[in-house]
Amino acid sequence: SRKPDVEKLIHQWWRTGLLGKDPLSDLSASVLKHLTEELRNALPLKKNEQSPKCNLWDLLHPVIFNATTKTFYGSKNLDLEKLRQNFLEFDKSFPILAAGIPGSIAAPQALKARDRMANQLTNQSERKSEACMVVRNRHDLFSNHAEMSDMDTGRAHGTLVWASQANTLPAAFWAVVHTHQDAHVIDALRKEISSVIRSKKGFESWKLGEALPTFSVDDLKRMVRLESASMEALRLASDSLSMRAVQESMSMKLNTGTYSFRKGDRVMIAPRTLHKDSDIYENPETYVWDRYLDVEDGAA
Repeated sequence: SRKPDVEKLIHQWWRTGLLGKDPLSDLSASVLKHLTEELRNALPLKKNEQSPKCNLWDLLHPVIFNATTKTFYGSKNLDLEKLRQNFLEFDKSFPILAAGIPGSIAAPQALKARDRMANQLTNQSERKSEACMVVRNRHDLFSNHAEMSDMDTGRAHGTLVWASQANTLPAAFWAVVHTHQDAHVIDALRKEISSVIRSKKGFESWKLGEALPTFSVDDLKRMVRLESASMEALRLASDSLSMRAVQESMSMKLNTGTYSFRKGDRVMIAPRTLHKDSDIYENPETYVWDRYLDVEDGAA
């Protein structure tokens, strides 16, 4: 298993590796490229042909999973569908494992799926040229520490696959569902996105359905309506639980009283309780796409 110095180096990389502008711009460009490819493969339409009817979840799940995995790891000698099925098997039992219940008793199939994912990801060297900078640096870090076995390395890569997909998939699904329930919302978002695209050199006459440009982080920041609509979907759809280990014994004074924590205790925070709090959000159960916009200037 990973030793503390390796763990420390990993956390240091996450704090510094994504703070710069370029890594995020590269990831955004790669995700957009792969999403476009996956959507075209999933809906291979001919000109003037109507889209076929399909289950939205069944459409989006492989599209987003494949695009995200390709962005991080590439796809050379990697069976994406097998990886996705193993992810699904592991993910459905993750709450049991996170609760500390022995997986060998309560979720043996999940552990087998985890190790199958690890085995698929151990040969990362073969795809290193396709992988993003984050994965390349992580892989070099793992390779330089002899105490990490191939299975250790594979499991570490599998952890990143799970972390990049588990909340992204349902959040993206509900973002599409919520925004498409109102034609006015879709119209507002399309106008904003089209305006940003046409402001880019070479795309002044861009029309819906044509090839997309590469979006920079600054481009995304200009899409304040899209950001608000997405944040509101995340507010309603996010069921994540943040679990952290207490590093030092401490007491915390809150409005409801004083709470003491011992070093080593695990604390779990459920953001959903805040997201649905009527003292914070007016009509918290309702999707309000422009909730996060400044009414005066339209800024998020």
